[in-house]
Amino acid sequence: MSVLVSASWLARKSGSPNLVILDATMKSVTGDNVDLDTRQYIPGAIAFDLERHFSDASSSLPHTAPDYEAFQREVSKLGIETDCEIVIYDAKGIYSAPRAWWLFRLMGHKQVYVLDGGLPAWIAEGRDVVASPVIPESGNGWQGAYHTAWIADWRELAEKAGLPGHHIIDVRAAGRFCGQQPEPRPELRSGHIPHAINLPFASFLEGGQYKDPDKLQALFAQKQVFADDRLYFTCGSGVTACIGLLAAYLCGYRNLSVYDGAWAEWGQRTDLPVA
Repeated sequence: MSVLVSASWLARKSGSPNLVILDATMKSVTGDNVDLDTRQYIPGAIAFDLERHFSDASSSLPHTAPDYEAFQREVSKLGIETDCEIVIYDAKGIYSAPRAWWLFRLMGHKQVYVLDGGLPAWIAEGRDVVASPVIPESGNGWQGAYHTAWIADWRELAEKAGLPGHHIIDVRAAGRFCGQQPEPRPELRSGHIPHAINLPFASFLEGGQYKDPDKLQALFAQKQVFADDRLYFTCGSGVTACIGLLAAYLCGYRNLSVYDGAWAEWGQRTDLPVA
């Protein structure tokens, strides 16, 4: 089974006792936002707050992943059990849902999927929506296993950049990658990590959904990125990097990680080189 599911698949599964639906909608620093206060929800969905509950509150960087224990506490509060089948969506289509999917995989939950096209695809099929999410009851305690290979820090990128079989894939827009457009966070330098290649996250999508795997594969092939290579995905703050990582996963790539500090870290550090 693919990690992407359709609205019709979710509608058929809705009501299953082991199914959890999570709304992982979050704001974008580059605009194109939905109104988080008035948005609608898929019936039965629980709000999955990436900003407040599933980011490291002690970090000075935006959206960095929480540690395993903090994730475990927050997931358990949502009533999620170890054997639950989880479907994640967001109100933009494909934006922040892949970040939540990556977090669950990082923490060791395997039965987790993304609704392709998100809430817009659900609504486009004429399916019911509700005004509020479900208020969850705490569960008995979720258990996972932290997978360090799914996350990378600046030291690893500085060491591996430019080595054969290692690719840093920056999914920011081309203008930001090249330093021709200003960063939305004014304290950051412009440009990109040396030896990085640019595959903007929008290039993986079509009509708010992921492109077919053969089209995704062609994007990686054009950049001489191969299935056995080690891939490091990065962006502005670690969110849209997960769109690219999930695209690679759909193509069968498995040696994948997210540089969680992202340009928010690399771009502000004057001791790290910029191209």
